[in-house]
Amino acid sequence: MAQPTCATHAQSRALYQCDGCGKLLCDACIEESHRLLLCRLCGERALPLAPRLPPPSRSAASRPGRSPPRGPTDSARPCSIRSAARGC
Repeated sequence: MAQPTCATHAQSRALYQCDGCGKLLCDACIEESHRLLLCRLCGERALPLAPRLPPPSRSAASRPGRSPPRGPTDSARPCSIRSAARGC
């Protein structure tokens, strides 16, 4: 399947599509403003063609062979100010 090309720069691969005018856009056709990507042609929001996935979590629960950290159990007593001074 052919990669989509930019509406303005036919030699560039389109990475975004404008939410306003609907044109396909390359990196040169967008600008960033207040963490938003905007179409340089009409000023509306530019949306990525492929959704960006968040980086994988590195918590203990996501690592194979490890169990998730445990919170306090029912038998655990909360520390008071006096017991905290003694190290609970």
